[in-house]
Amino acid sequence: ARSCAVLIMFHDADGPEVLRGAADALRDFSKESRSHAYTLHYVVDTRIAYALKRTPFASVQAESLEEPYPLSPPPGSQIKQRWLSSGCQDFFSRELKCVEMKRAFERKHPSNSSLPLRMLRQTCTREDLGSDGRDHCVDHLRLKPLGMATEIVVSHEFKFVYVENRKAASSTVRNILLHVFGSSFNSSCPEETPEHLRRLGQACTTLTITQSMLNEYYFFTFVRDPVARFYSGIIQAFEGSLSFEEENCQGQMMDILDYIRDTNRVPEMHLESQAHALSSPVSVEGLFGMIDFDFIESTHQIAHVFPYLLDQIEVNAGRKLPIIKKQIAFWLALERHNAAGAKSPAASLLTERVGACRSPALDSEIRAVFQQDFACGFG
Repeated sequence: ARSCAVLIMFHDADGPEVLRGAADALRDFSKESRSHAYTLHYVVDTRIAYALKRTPFASVQAESLEEPYPLSPPPGSQIKQRWLSSGCQDFFSRELKCVEMKRAFERKHPSNSSLPLRMLRQTCTREDLGSDGRDHCVDHLRLKPLGMATEIVVSHEFKFVYVENRKAASSTVRNILLHVFGSSFNSSCPEETPEHLRRLGQACTTLTITQSMLNEYYFFTFVRDPVARFYSGIIQAFEGSLSFEEENCQGQMMDILDYIRDTNRVPEMHLESQAHALSSPVSVEGLFGMIDFDFIESTHQIAHVFPYLLDQIEVNAGRKLPIIKKQIAFWLALERHNAAGAKSPAASLLTERVGACRSPALDSEIRAVFQQDFACGFG
């Protein structure tokens, strides 16, 4: 074979010896078959498996073979705390529409009433300052579904809700959830769900979350550096509804950023802010707010933290996944970590052309327009 993927199973006590023997065997295999070499990477499950990724064997270090897999998020990961900080939540608090949003919220939630467990006051974002904002949605839920609320993937068996955040490994996460749990947009949304509680016709949104789900389910999502996410989103937009002007690509992207800043609207859904996606509304028993997430992590940590995430889902649900399912989840996350997914030739060419247009001035403008996302700890 010109390329292959290998998983080695072992008990803890035998791990380093088995790995070293496997490394020797793979070196011989590589020489005999002229295949690509692979390096032992790190633990798939918390106890019993290691993965291999394609790199030259010359880079193998003995000590790296014994690295234990973490049972907790990486040290220093404080994205959830940054998300809930006043610097993030009150970023636009002086804007009139945000003041109106807060007043509408307080009308619904007088001081002598309490929010349902796990519900927070909704964050005001740049998009809320525009004509399609959510400043009045506290009183009127039947708004345009596009942009009003974010899609979710639900598993009622394992009691979790994944909240979609476009261009932040969302396709990878949904692929993992489909293969491991059989959960998808379609399976999460009964046919009888009203249209105003859906987005894009097929997916249920956070507006379908119930009181019992808020109290019992595990809520998670991933975020991405806002600059990298904008370029990825603009590529997706050019593949879809926007036409790419190669001769004036920097000017075109500057115009898009100016449009977002001037109108507080986005010309394409893949360009919405992450603060807007994560503050997607929930409505329970006449009360209105947003989700209190259990887990928010960066996409560049996705392979590192996914086993921990699955452990937490298991603990919350009181159910165990088959080990093979956890291995599948890790391998799919590792593919994202190593290769960021395969692209079609047309998409690869567009990625190359957009990348050639990138400049420090554009990066600076992106940081300015999506400044709230940086304040929330996403970059």
